[in-house]
Amino acid sequence: MPIDGISKKIKRNLRLLYRIRNNLKDDGLRDAYFIMFNHIFLYGCCVWGFSTKMQINRLVLMQKRIIRALSFASSRAHT
Repeated sequence: MPIDGISKKIKRNLRLLYRIRNNLKDDGLRDAYFIMFNHIFLYGCCVWGFSTKMQINRLVLMQKRIIRALSFASSRAHT
């Protein structure tokens, strides 16, 4: 799957995470991460070797957004 397709999928799941995160406790948030994002990043480890640094950086920034959403940090918080 190209990086653009992966980033679209991550953005869609991130919007969903923002909607449901207030209704989940810590274990539920952890489970939500594994259900929605972990498989994407694990798959990507095998494929991203041929990607440019800029494409990889875009995915790293998205992963930081996910961490902020899970920890209820502000969007400008340092991760």
